[in-house]
Order: sequence, then structure tokens, then C-alpha cells
Amino acid sequence: MLNKLRKIFSQERVLIAEKIDYEDFCFLRQIYQGKKIKMITSGKSMWPTIKEDQTIEVEVVNPIKIKTKIKKNVVIAFYYRPQGIVAHRVVEAKRKGNNFCYQTKGDNIDSKDLILISPEDILGIIRI
Repeated sequence: MLNKLRKIFSQERVLIAEKIDYEDFCFLRQIYQGKKIKMITSGKSMWPTIKEDQTIEVEVVNPIKIKTKIKKNVVIAFYYRPQGIVAHRVVEAKRKGNNFCYQTKGDNIDSKDLILISPEDILGIIRI
């Protein structure tokens, strides 16, 4: 377990998002549930709200409680293959069968993301 943590965190205990695979993501969500982790951003999709190389704080959310915590306009961190962890804003919550899924969008992007995000793929809420 210690080797896994060393792989995905810098010496300053800040998450290195591009080093995350899905197994790491599931591990993080389980170990840090209800806690906060710091993550360094890359990319400009959330500019000016979140800048490139900015350190942000993610409140890791229990997947069972996501429906009550995540609403429209909340910025979430979620796992998206092949990029790893992505931070985008929720623009709509949609019912998909018995579950909810979330439509997201980067603040600096004209169109919505092409995929719907399921609760299982959400790491947590970003407090800005």
C-alpha cells in the first residue's frame, strides 16, 4: 500500500493526477473517503476558475452519498479514461434508470463533455 501511495503523490503529499490509473483511483476513493486531498491541475479547460498547475483541494465523497452532495454548478473531480482525473463543472444531473449521472463541462470549453459521469467515477468535490 505504501508503494502505491508513493507512486501517485509527490513528496509534498500532493496528488499527481496524470499518474492515476483506474485501480489507483478506486484505492484513493476508498482510503480517503470523507477526507481532503490536494491535487495539482494540468490543462486549461477550467480557466479562469482553475488555472494550470494550481493546487486544488478535493473533498473525497462516498459514492452512496453523491446524489445528495452533487448539484448543478458544483465542480467535481472524476476519472475519465484515458486522461485520468478530470475536474469539470456539473451542468446537469440526469436520471439514468434507477441512478443519477452527471453532465459536465469545462468552464473554458464551448461544448458539454461527450460522456455522462456515473457516481462510481466521481472522486469528489472541488472547493474553490
